[in-house]
Amino acid sequence: MSNHPQDPFASMPDAARRQAQELVESIIADCDGRTRYPTTTVTTTVAQLVAWSWTGGTLLGAVEILDPYNVEAYAVHLRTRMRGGGAANYRAILRAVGAIVLPTAYPKQVPLPASDPTLPYTETEVRSLVAWARGLPTPEMRHNAMSVLACSLGAGLAPAEIAMTRTNHVSFEFGAIQIELAGRVPRTTVVRREWESTLVDLIVAVPDGAYLFRPGRSHVRRAEVTNYLERCPRESGPKLSAQRCRNTWIIEHLRSGVPALVLCEAAGITSEQLGRYLRHAVGPEDSPARELLRGK
Repeated sequence: MSNHPQDPFASMPDAARRQAQELVESIIADCDGRTRYPTTTVTTTVAQLVAWSWTGGTLLGAVEILDPYNVEAYAVHLRTRMRGGGAANYRAILRAVGAIVLPTAYPKQVPLPASDPTLPYTETEVRSLVAWARGLPTPEMRHNAMSVLACSLGAGLAPAEIAMTRTNHVSFEFGAIQIELAGRVPRTTVVRREWESTLVDLIVAVPDGAYLFRPGRSHVRRAEVTNYLERCPRESGPKLSAQRCRNTWIIEHLRSGVPALVLCEAAGITSEQLGRYLRHAVGPEDSPARELLRGK
């Protein structure tokens, strides 16, 4: 596999390449002959997923790589790069493999969403994005990428809102860090606890009153955040999308049981708009449905 001109592991160090090859061989051994696809096709497809999922550090295991959310994220990634039904074919092969290796994670086949804008990042993908942002080649790039993550995953800001946020828009009130937004949908949103220290570190690193993202600029350009992220180097793994991070923030709040009206106000959306996120949300794991429905 490693000597093939189209070797998907060509950019990996030797040790990681060997691990990746062994992982693919193990997965193929588990499902060989149990899908309707040729072994060579399955092997190539699984290898490409493994390479895409590699974060540049520790290689993920079969459980994380074949996780349905990771497969869905890969399929959506392919849709922007392949014509026709190529992405759907890749997805069908990987779901067939996943259903054998992780049968409880694949209860039934569902249609591929049309470039689903609400698909959240998995925990593994978030860790990969943070590791990538912290490993970018310059301090400026690291600051800007982490600013996007802290504002979107940490506070649910949309890309345009990230571009407009200045350090003096952030305050500490009632024991929490909050961001005042004065754009198209004025509101106050609270930063998630796990992102508070990161946001504080980013703020103290730039002049007071400066833009948090790309602090040296004097104005906001159209698609400021999106255009910047497109230029950031990313050889493998999930691509950073501020909008998808915001979607993840919304869905994580739904999963944790934040009331819909509270979430709508913080996110600056209507209850109708919130509906498109519901299919990705499951009930709070520590609150059985019947207890929630019974009330206090």
